[in-house]
Amino acid sequence: MNKHKPLLSPRNDVIFKAILSDSDILIDFLSGVTNLPPEDYKEVYIVDPHLHREAGHDKLGILDVKVKTKTGKLIDIEIQLYSHTWLRERMVYYLSKMVTGQVSEGDSYEKIKKTIIILITDFVLNKDSPRCHHRYQLYDIDDGTLFSDVLEINTLELPKAKSGGDIEDDSKLAGWLTFFNTREGDEEELMAVAEKNANIKKARTIFVKLSEDERARMLAESYQMAEWDAAARLHTAQMEGLTKGLREGEERGLQKGIQKGAASVMNLLDAGVPVAEIRRQLGL
Repeated sequence: MNKHKPLLSPRNDVIFKAILSDSDILIDFLSGVTNLPPEDYKEVYIVDPHLHREAGHDKLGILDVKVKTKTGKLIDIEIQLYSHTWLRERMVYYLSKMVTGQVSEGDSYEKIKKTIIILITDFVLNKDSPRCHHRYQLYDIDDGTLFSDVLEINTLELPKAKSGGDIEDDSKLAGWLTFFNTREGDEEELMAVAEKNANIKKARTIFVKLSEDERARMLAESYQMAEWDAAARLHTAQMEGLTKGLREGEERGLQKGIQKGAASVMNLLDAGVPVAEIRRQLGL
């Protein structure tokens, strides 16, 4: 009897992109996250459906899923397993590049279509809110009026979804969050969700098939190792930076102390205090 291999993680870059490359699954997921009109989902296609890198050490950036809807709206979906300091800034930068990439010199600004980023995180991104789904646009911070909906960032925080978050249990989005939250030993929970949504069931079938495929496993594990290596390098760099900062702080503090002490001694000498008295006051 062949023993089934353990399931890979649906949060792995390779598995994530392979699952969302199916148009039915992609549309079902997007319709659960965004509030775009139904006509946008009559036709969607992945802008770049290929995996360009065959090994984790070749990974230079984020393996994301870029989508264009029937009406020309652009959507970028990515999953982040580890937090890093400039993640929010990178999201803003990437979103702005997606917008400016739609027009060339001399083009009319009316060519600019709504641009959306969907960021799934395997960590708590917004510690100031218990909600796991946030939708950010350009609003007036005083009265809440909308300036433009051309830019939109959706964040989905998987740890908050596990603890309930703000998503209704029977919603489409709740099902997809359960799917992407699947960990070792969660197969029964995943099966229960799959029975309620045909597209999640289809995604589970692809997920299981990829877990059994030797080449897919090797590629997925290669990318996983790259993620771990990157996280380890980041942690090492942060610790080295902290140590260096403390050392420099001590040195700066010592230097300031010497300067302050020297200034005090000069003031005492200028005031005519005998050297013997200064030595006594300094405990020398």
